Amino acid sequence: MRGSYISRVGYEIESNEEIMACQVSSTLYAHLSSIIKDNKDQKECCVCLYEKDLTIVFDCNHHICLSCFKKYSITKLNSRQFKYDANIGYSLGCPNGCSNTLLRELHIFRLMDKSNYERYKTFGAEEYVFYHQGVLCPTASCGCGLILDESNLKVRCPLPIGCGKAFCRSCKTLWTDDTLQTCPCQNDNQAFSYWNQLFGNRRESSLVVYKKCPRCSVNTEKDGGCNAISCTRCGMTWCWICELEFLHSQKTYELYHNLMSNYNKNVRPVRNNTDLVNVKIGLKLIQIADVDEKNQLMQTHVYVLHEWQDVSLIWSPEDYDGIEYIQMPSDLIWKPDLVLYNNADGDYQITTRSKAQIRYDGIVKWNPPMVYKSYCSIDIQYYPFDIQNCTLKFGTWSYHGSLVNLQFLTNNESSVLERGWDLEDYTASIEWEILNLRAIRHEKIYACCVEVFLDLTFTCTVQRKPLFYIVNLIVPCVNISVLAVLVFLLPSDSKKKITLSISILVALLVFYLLLIELIPPTSLVIPLLGKYLLFTIVIVNLSIIITIITLNVHFRRHSTSHMSPLLRKTLLIYLPKLLLMERPPVPPRYVYVKSKPYDSIDNQHSTFPWKNDRRRQIARITADHIAYIAEQIENAQTEKEIIEEWRFIALIFDRLFLIIFVSVSLLGTLTSLLKAPSLYHANPPIDPMCFLYYPPINDSQWMKKCGADYIQSLSDTSLIANIQP
Repeated sequence: MRGSYISRVGYEIESNEEIMACQVSSTLYAHLSSIIKDNKDQKECCVCLYEKDLTIVFDCNHHICLSCFKKYSITKLNSRQFKYDANIGYSLGCPNGCSNTLLRELHIFRLMDKSNYERYKTFGAEEYVFYHQGVLCPTASCGCGLILDESNLKVRCPLPIGCGKAFCRSCKTLWTDDTLQTCPCQNDNQAFSYWNQLFGNRRESSLVVYKKCPRCSVNTEKDGGCNAISCTRCGMTWCWICELEFLHSQKTYELYHNLMSNYNKNVRPVRNNTDLVNVKIGLKLIQIADVDEKNQLMQTHVYVLHEWQDVSLIWSPEDYDGIEYIQMPSDLIWKPDLVLYNNADGDYQITTRSKAQIRYDGIVKWNPPMVYKSYCSIDIQYYPFDIQNCTLKFGTWSYHGSLVNLQFLTNNESSVLERGWDLEDYTASIEWEILNLRAIRHEKIYACCVEVFLDLTFTCTVQRKPLFYIVNLIVPCVNISVLAVLVFLLPSDSKKKITLSISILVALLVFYLLLIELIPPTSLVIPLLGKYLLFTIVIVNLSIIITIITLNVHFRRHSTSHMSPLLRKTLLIYLPKLLLMERPPVPPRYVYVKSKPYDSIDNQHSTFPWKNDRRRQIARITADHIAYIAEQIENAQTEKEIIEEWRFIALIFDRLFLIIFVSVSLLGTLTSLLKAPSLYHANPPIDPMCFLYYPPINDSQWMKKCGADYIQSLSDTSLIANIQP
């Protein structure tokens, strides 16, 4: 076989011709450092749009990170879309489709895993064989690539490299009869492919693996997936079913090339320098993530909706097969340098890398997602029944009002929009409910400049949902204050009164330490809940002090305390009547009347004469002892009466302070907790369904629910616009 070439597919092919695509350098991975560069300039990856430390740089100066390059290579390998270059081999270019950007060092594809890298080498060998009009041996587990003269019909896979079997070059069937000089497929004038032998005639057009490119006739393999095939040689994209070229893809590439050829993203997109660029701005709220009372910040997730006209991006759809829209990376076109004036976190500008949609008349729509942290003046005077009013103020940093005119997305003339936000994709917050979403357009002259600068201020009025704080903060505090009052119902004789008071104080202090983490720390104003906590602490401390005084009164004795007649009359007569209390009955007293012992003895002597003086002395001593005992009994009875009086006074104190503390606790609780204005002027939260930039006015349910409010907001907006100069 003249000019034949035989190789085992999947290994490096050696030939006197030029280096093939499958030839991969056997250098070590250390050589990859010549291709993989340190991203010192912080260039973003053209695929994932993130800034990575190590990137691969194409000749067009586009960067791609290593992980994206691995996925990009495997995807192209699965669809057999590697490009062939006679001087390089089978390689890949820039993912953005830039011309003349093929990677010249093929060992970069070692970044794929080992199995895919072996597939890449197999792919290179197969494509080399097909490129030179060769064939693959159809014998299972052989896979030899044979490059032969086109006149040879009978092909024999040579030994020892191949299997040694012969097959027909046309129909890929094994040549079983060596006596035949021609294949039956030539006699029947019909060729049956090798794949038809495997799968039969059913669905032949979809099961065939190889087809020739309609432009350059190079065999191309389909490895599942999409029917849009890109030729590895000429780059043509064509349909696997109808084998026609995808003109739309080609026209899109041509349109992109024509628009970007002389485009300068640093120049305002106007025909004349005096022309004005009208930029429409809208805000689509996704979620209110957090309201930080300590740092006075509000974190929101939003879509910043942009719309403007770029006169440099206008084309005629008739010239590009009816293409009316294209998607383009936002970093390649001019954008208004919109910043959040009250930003509190890092970059003021929009940092999200997202694509913009461009219409044929130059209308650009760019809706990047952003997570904003904005300064917000937090008023916690009525916490946790507070209402916060936060704003997001947007404006251009370098363009004044004579260059860029900021307008609302849905209303070009109004300065105030009652429905200034879009809540189509809003996720309700578990802590806040929205009361109002207004947008205001301002014109302001700053001290630094004479031009008028425009800004759009989006206001968000939110109210805290107090259920969590009522259950976990207010109810325990009320419970502690009630326990502090109930101390006065506990009898003083139980000797546990002061123990209960101290226990309540300790419980309150421990609970107060836990509340410090929940209550916003501020020195500007004491929150409503903080005032109630202080009130509860005062109540508990006063109850302890009064309990100590009551116990002191309860255990007083006659020898240590004296009570004036006026105080005695007030505490024992007037105050019990005022408190509807009755004094316990006093037990009867036995009064011993003293008489002189000598008189009694003399009387007895006159009646009963004593026989001797000894008996007279004994009688006198006995009379003195009896008099002393009677005096002690009388003193004990008097002291007992005094003790009962002090005990009764202590009981009066308990009743008096019980009434006072119940009244003060009830009045203080109602005064503290019912002081919030939101409890009396409750505004219903808005319905997200009704806050849409483009409402479905043809929807009967929406019109029934939100139509009246929407029309009213439009009339109010028009009225405000007419009133303002």
